[in-house]
Amino acid sequence: MYVLLQVADLGGTLHFPKSDVVIHPEVGTAVVFSYKHANTTETDDGYVQHSLCPVRQGSQTVVSLHLRSGVASVRAPTLTTATTTTTKP
Repeated sequence: MYVLLQVADLGGTLHFPKSDVVIHPEVGTAVVFSYKHANTTETDDGYVQHSLCPVRQGSQTVVSLHLRSGVASVRAPTLTTATTTTTKP
């Protein structure tokens, strides 16, 4: 899951290349996706592979939370916050 707290003036889109989906960031948007099929225990065929495109202008702050099925309690889910800033030369 990604939550967009601050969006860049240019760039910073979320891209799912195999499913040909591009999400343009908006403040307060949460993007939730699963790596498992809804009715089975099978993992997907790479359709949730994704990347955040580079920030071309401004700053973008994203919180990501990765929840994994079958993870032991000694390896609890992680929460990551990242800010990317690009300034004009």
